[in-house]
Amino acid sequence: MDVNADALELPFDRTGRLQVRAWVDFLTAADRDSMPVIATVEVFDNATGKTQLVYPMPAGHIESGPRPTHGSMQHFGMLGITKGQTARLNLVNPGTARLEARAGYTTNPPLRSEHFALEGGKSVHLDLNADAIDLPFDATGRLQVRAWVDHFTPSAGKGTALIATVEIFDHASGKTLVLVAAPAVDGTTSTFETPARLSHRSGMLGIIKGQTARLNVVNLGTGPFEVRAGYSTNPPLASERFFFTAGT
Repeated sequence: MDVNADALELPFDRTGRLQVRAWVDFLTAADRDSMPVIATVEVFDNATGKTQLVYPMPAGHIESGPRPTHGSMQHFGMLGITKGQTARLNLVNPGTARLEARAGYTTNPPLRSEHFALEGGKSVHLDLNADAIDLPFDATGRLQVRAWVDHFTPSAGKGTALIATVEIFDHASGKTLVLVAAPAVDGTTSTFETPARLSHRSGMLGIIKGQTARLNVVNLGTGPFEVRAGYSTNPPLASERFFFTAGT
């Protein structure tokens, strides 16, 4: 299932990017410990057809999962940025309850952080522009940084932890060069998407004009399955139902 950035009549940000995310929901009853579908998101260049980025989507049980509490943190490993690049930490709330978190970057010492409160189905991002950092870069022109997310207890209701991704994109082209995803978590589905007990959810990733995001789904099970898959960017972009047999 494709989302072609050239066909979208939505405002892109000042860097020429639009943040999107993909999802796949089972419509066929399945064992809660079984997820015989592998889903990936590719971003490819429309002119050449070459894949520029691949994001393997984690699987999760979409149900009444435990709510994250204060002190529950997601940590990313170190990665290097250079002048002319921005690191973007994306947060999306795939659940139905309001979630709060503080997110930021550190490189000994801390670089920046911000407090966020997200309603169900909403997303935000926090940028770290290498051109604006007044710290010494190493001999290769790089600065090693890492991102983190500190979860706070939701105000009410059942929920899930935020889904976090970190991108590094180029200022000149706006293209994402690197994407790092945090592990999947359990929770309830957003009211904007299909109510389902089994699901794949991606974090946010950016596309620019001249690119297409492609959601691939393959059935590794022994029986047929029906799913609904789609893309969201507050509001939802597109969705479609698929029925496929084993191995397709």
